[in-house]
Amino acid sequence: MGTLKGEVALASVLLVDSDKNHKQHFTNILNHLGHNVVYDTNTLYDLVEYCTKYKPDYICIDLFVEATYHRRRFQSSLSSVIEKIKEHKLNLKIIIMTPYDMENTIIEMLKAGADDYLFQPISMNDMKRVF
Repeated sequence: MGTLKGEVALASVLLVDSDKNHKQHFTNILNHLGHNVVYDTNTLYDLVEYCTKYKPDYICIDLFVEATYHRRRFQSSLSSVIEKIKEHKLNLKIIIMTPYDMENTIIEMLKAGADDYLFQPISMNDMKRVF
Protein backbone atom coordinates (compact mmCIF):
# COMPACT_ATOMS: atom_id res chain seq x y z
CA MET A 1 0.00 0.00 0.00
CA GLY A 2 1.36 3.41 -0.79
CA THR A 3 3.72 5.37 -2.92
CA LEU A 4 6.73 4.07 -4.80
CA LYS A 5 9.93 3.44 -2.87
CA GLY A 6 11.78 6.67 -2.20
CA GLU A 7 8.76 8.90 -2.89
CA VAL A 8 7.08 10.95 -0.19
CA ALA A 9 3.29 10.84 -0.06
CA LEU A 10 1.47 14.14 -0.44
CA ALA A 11 -1.09 13.20 2.24
CA SER A 12 -1.63 10.30 4.60
CA VAL A 13 -5.14 8.88 4.90
CA LEU A 14 -6.88 6.67 7.45
CA LEU A 15 -9.70 4.84 5.65
CA VAL A 16 -12.83 3.51 7.40
CA ASP A 17 -14.97 1.36 5.11
CA SER A 18 -16.50 -2.09 5.50
CA ASP A 19 -16.59 -2.81 1.75
CA LYS A 20 -13.38 -4.44 0.50
CA ASN A 21 -13.97 -3.32 -3.12
CA HIS A 22 -14.57 0.30 -2.09
CA LYS A 23 -11.36 0.24 -0.04
CA GLN A 24 -9.34 -1.06 -2.96
CA HIS A 25 -10.83 1.44 -5.44
CA PHE A 26 -10.29 4.34 -3.05
CA THR A 27 -6.72 3.25 -2.26
CA ASN A 28 -5.88 2.89 -5.97
CA ILE A 29 -7.07 6.43 -6.73
CA LEU A 30 -5.26 7.88 -3.71
CA ASN A 31 -2.04 6.15 -4.69
CA HIS A 32 -2.39 7.41 -8.26
CA LEU A 33 -2.67 10.96 -6.90
CA GLY A 34 0.44 10.44 -4.74
CA HIS A 35 -1.33 9.97 -1.40
CA ASN A 36 -0.93 7.06 0.99
CA VAL A 37 -3.43 5.02 3.04
CA VAL A 38 -1.61 4.58 6.36
CA TYR A 39 -4.26 2.37 7.93
CA ASP A 40 -7.67 0.99 7.06
CA THR A 41 -10.36 -0.43 9.30
CA ASN A 42 -13.99 -1.44 9.02
CA THR A 43 -15.20 -0.11 12.37
CA LEU A 44 -15.54 3.15 14.26
CA TYR A 45 -14.39 1.45 17.45
CA ASP A 46 -11.08 2.93 18.69
CA LEU A 47 -11.04 5.44 15.83
CA VAL A 48 -9.68 8.28 17.98
CA GLU A 49 -6.87 5.95 19.09
CA TYR A 50 -6.04 5.10 15.46
CA CYS A 51 -5.97 8.81 14.58
CA THR A 52 -3.59 9.50 17.46
CA LYS A 53 -1.37 6.54 16.57
CA TYR A 54 -1.16 7.00 12.77
CA LYS A 55 -1.50 10.82 12.67
CA PRO A 56 -3.19 10.95 9.24
CA ASP A 57 -3.79 14.17 7.34
CA TYR A 58 -7.26 12.90 6.41
CA ILE A 59 -9.71 10.36 7.72
CA CYS A 60 -12.27 9.08 5.22
CA ILE A 61 -15.32 7.37 6.73
CA ASP A 62 -18.00 5.47 4.84
CA LEU A 63 -21.36 6.65 6.19
CA PHE A 64 -22.60 3.06 6.42
CA VAL A 65 -19.88 1.98 8.83
CA GLU A 66 -22.06 3.62 11.48
CA ALA A 67 -24.56 0.75 11.15
CA THR A 68 -21.81 -1.76 11.94
CA TYR A 69 -20.92 0.33 14.97
CA HIS A 70 -24.49 0.13 16.32
CA ARG A 71 -24.84 -3.61 15.63
CA ARG A 72 -21.89 -4.21 17.90
CA ARG A 73 -23.66 -2.19 20.60
CA PHE A 74 -21.08 0.54 21.05
CA GLN A 75 -22.50 3.68 22.60
CA SER A 76 -21.79 6.26 19.91
CA SER A 77 -23.01 7.39 16.53
CA LEU A 78 -20.83 8.55 13.67
CA SER A 79 -21.58 12.20 14.49
CA SER A 80 -20.44 11.73 18.11
CA VAL A 81 -17.26 9.97 16.94
CA ILE A 82 -16.55 12.94 14.64
CA GLU A 83 -17.10 15.28 17.59
CA LYS A 84 -14.66 13.22 19.73
CA ILE A 85 -11.99 13.39 17.03
CA LYS A 86 -12.45 17.17 16.83
CA GLU A 87 -12.28 17.46 20.66
CA HIS A 88 -8.81 15.88 20.57
CA LYS A 89 -7.72 18.76 18.31
CA LEU A 90 -6.00 16.40 15.92
CA ASN A 91 -4.79 18.26 12.85
CA LEU A 92 -6.73 16.27 10.25
CA LYS A 93 -9.63 16.65 7.86
CA ILE A 94 -12.64 14.35 8.10
CA ILE A 95 -14.25 13.26 4.82
CA ILE A 96 -17.57 11.38 4.78
CA MET A 97 -18.22 8.95 1.92
CA THR A 98 -21.76 7.98 0.89
CA PRO A 99 -23.30 6.18 -2.09
CA TYR A 100 -26.44 8.32 -1.88
CA ASP A 101 -27.32 12.00 -1.83
CA MET A 102 -28.50 11.95 1.79
CA GLU A 103 -28.65 15.71 2.28
CA ASN A 104 -29.91 15.73 5.89
CA THR A 105 -27.35 13.17 7.03
CA ILE A 106 -24.51 14.94 5.23
CA ILE A 107 -25.54 18.23 6.87
CA GLU A 108 -25.61 16.49 10.28
CA MET A 109 -22.07 15.15 9.74
CA LEU A 110 -20.79 18.57 8.59
CA LYS A 111 -22.33 20.18 11.69
CA ALA A 112 -20.62 17.54 13.85
CA GLY A 113 -17.27 18.57 12.37
CA ALA A 114 -16.77 16.69 9.10
CA ASP A 115 -14.87 18.83 6.59
CA ASP A 116 -16.23 17.47 3.30
CA TYR A 117 -17.99 14.54 1.64
CA LEU A 118 -17.64 12.30 -1.40
CA PHE A 119 -20.32 10.36 -3.28
CA GLN A 120 -19.52 6.75 -4.15
CA PRO A 121 -18.44 5.44 -6.55
CA ILE A 122 -15.62 7.91 -6.16
CA SER A 123 -14.03 9.34 -9.27
CA MET A 124 -10.57 10.79 -9.83
CA ASN A 125 -12.09 14.28 -10.21
CA ASP A 126 -13.97 13.92 -6.90
CA MET A 127 -10.73 12.98 -5.16
CA LYS A 128 -8.86 15.90 -6.70
CA ARG A 129 -11.56 18.23 -5.39
CA VAL A 130 -11.21 16.99 -1.81
CA PHE A 131 -7.48 16.23 -1.59
